[in-house]
Amino acid sequence: RPLMLAVVLGGSRLEALATGLTGGRARCSTTPSLRLARAPSTRLELRDGLNEAAVWQWDVDGLDSLVREIEAGEATLPSRRLLAIALARKGDVPAAETQARVVLASEAADPSMLFLQGLAHEKRDELVEAVDCYAQVLEHEPDAWRAHFHLAKLHLHVGLVAAAARHLRSTLEVNPDFAPALEAMGKLQTMVQEQRRVKTLASRELNQLPMRGS
Repeated sequence: RPLMLAVVLGGSRLEALATGLTGGRARCSTTPSLRLARAPSTRLELRDGLNEAAVWQWDVDGLDSLVREIEAGEATLPSRRLLAIALARKGDVPAAETQARVVLASEAADPSMLFLQGLAHEKRDELVEAVDCYAQVLEHEPDAWRAHFHLAKLHLHVGLVAAAARHLRSTLEVNPDFAPALEAMGKLQTMVQEQRRVKTLASRELNQLPMRGS
């Protein structure tokens, strides 16, 4: 996949999309599907304290029962938002995207739903749209560490070390113990060291070339 990414997206194009330097970027698609339908409302109340932060940190083994609980409640935008996050954490990104699109149709600037839309685009290798979604998340929520992390991964895969480092630092500033970001930072440092080694070798070879006229 890293090789495919390098072919699909030129580095400068990816960097321009991620940093918002161009006004002509492709926008993250938030058009709701015609097949979306509201679940029948049984008007069950969700438990107290059930919010986005709680669902993001919910124990993985309990996600199935959490999804059933949310689906049994009234199909409001807040409940759809929670359901989308729970489905994404379960790994069911297509179903999460379905719910996210409903929310985005009414609240186009919702950072969490834009992030899930970005995940769906990334999963389908729609990388331009994925980068744009993550960039839109940061426009509304600059400290959104998950969006920073995914942008860091995309930049790192195409060799944009400086941009990747910037997003990884932003990730770790908010979530310093996030293991995947720490691992990616180690990979990035290895790439930097290799680039320096190659640059040093190239410089030595140039210095050893005979000067003209000598």
